Amino acid sequence: MSELFRNFAANFEYMETIFDFNVTDNEKVAIGRDMSREEYFHFCHQTTANHDIAALLWMRGQKKQAEVYINRLPPAYKMDLIRTLTHS
Repeated sequence: MSELFRNFAANFEYMETIFDFNVTDNEKVAIGRDMSREEYFHFCHQTTANHDIAALLWMRGQKKQAEVYINRLPPAYKMDLIRTLTHS
Protein backbone atom coordinates (compact mmCIF):
# COMPACT_ATOMS: atom_id res chain seq x y z
CA MET A 1 0.00 0.00 0.00
CA SER A 2 1.44 3.37 -0.98
CA GLU A 3 2.12 6.10 1.55
CA LEU A 4 -0.28 8.39 -0.30
CA PHE A 5 -3.10 5.84 -0.04
CA ARG A 6 -2.39 5.21 3.66
CA ASN A 7 -2.61 8.94 4.37
CA PHE A 8 -5.84 9.22 2.41
CA ALA A 9 -7.38 6.20 4.13
CA ALA A 10 -6.36 7.46 7.56
CA ASN A 11 -8.13 10.77 6.97
CA PHE A 12 -11.15 9.43 5.11
CA GLU A 13 -14.48 9.93 6.83
CA TYR A 14 -17.41 7.88 5.63
CA MET A 15 -20.29 9.95 4.30
CA GLU A 16 -23.77 8.47 4.11
CA THR A 17 -25.55 9.24 0.82
CA ILE A 18 -28.67 8.35 -1.14
CA PHE A 19 -26.77 5.35 -2.50
CA ASP A 20 -26.80 3.82 0.98
CA PHE A 21 -30.60 3.78 0.66
CA ASN A 22 -30.70 1.91 -2.67
CA VAL A 23 -31.99 4.94 -4.56
CA THR A 24 -33.68 4.03 -7.83
CA ASP A 25 -33.17 5.81 -11.14
CA ASN A 26 -36.67 7.30 -10.90
CA GLU A 27 -35.99 8.57 -7.37
CA LYS A 28 -32.72 10.17 -8.49
CA VAL A 29 -34.61 12.03 -11.21
CA ALA A 30 -37.32 13.11 -8.73
CA ILE A 31 -34.80 14.66 -6.32
CA GLY A 32 -32.77 16.24 -9.11
CA ARG A 33 -29.77 13.94 -8.94
CA ASP A 34 -29.97 12.01 -12.20
CA MET A 35 -26.31 11.01 -12.26
CA SER A 36 -24.00 8.12 -11.58
CA ARG A 37 -22.53 7.39 -8.17
CA GLU A 38 -19.16 8.65 -9.38
CA GLU A 39 -20.63 11.93 -10.64
CA TYR A 40 -22.53 12.37 -7.37
CA PHE A 41 -19.43 11.91 -5.23
CA HIS A 42 -17.55 14.39 -7.38
CA PHE A 43 -19.67 17.33 -6.16
CA CYS A 44 -21.36 16.00 -3.05
CA HIS A 45 -20.56 17.25 0.44
CA GLN A 46 -22.19 16.41 3.79
CA THR A 47 -24.90 19.06 3.56
CA THR A 48 -25.87 17.93 0.06
CA ALA A 49 -25.94 14.31 1.17
CA ASN A 50 -28.18 15.04 4.17
CA HIS A 51 -30.47 17.18 2.00
CA ASP A 52 -30.81 14.44 -0.61
CA ILE A 53 -31.35 11.65 1.93
CA ALA A 54 -34.07 13.71 3.63
CA ALA A 55 -35.81 14.34 0.30
CA LEU A 56 -35.56 10.68 -0.67
CA LEU A 57 -36.97 9.41 2.62
CA TRP A 58 -39.74 12.02 2.58
CA MET A 59 -40.76 10.92 -0.93
CA ARG A 60 -40.88 7.34 0.28
CA GLY A 61 -43.24 8.36 3.08
CA GLN A 62 -40.62 7.81 5.80
CA LYS A 63 -41.14 11.26 7.29
CA LYS A 64 -39.85 10.56 10.80
CA GLN A 65 -36.60 9.17 9.41
CA ALA A 66 -36.38 12.11 6.98
CA GLU A 67 -36.63 14.53 9.92
CA VAL A 68 -33.39 13.11 11.32
CA TYR A 69 -31.56 14.26 8.18
CA ILE A 70 -33.48 17.53 7.92
CA ASN A 71 -32.33 18.39 11.43
CA ARG A 72 -28.70 17.93 10.39
CA LEU A 73 -28.98 20.76 7.87
CA PRO A 74 -27.96 24.38 8.46
CA PRO A 75 -31.04 26.56 9.20
CA ALA A 76 -31.32 28.14 5.73
CA TYR A 77 -31.08 24.78 3.96
CA LYS A 78 -33.50 23.24 6.44
CA MET A 79 -36.21 25.84 5.86
CA ASP A 80 -35.79 25.72 2.09
CA LEU A 81 -36.09 21.93 2.02
CA ILE A 82 -39.11 21.91 4.33
CA ARG A 83 -40.87 24.43 2.05
CA THR A 84 -40.05 22.33 -1.00
CA LEU A 85 -41.17 19.05 0.56
CA THR A 86 -44.41 20.34 2.00
CA HIS A 87 -45.48 22.21 -1.14
CA SER A 88 -44.86 19.53 -3.74
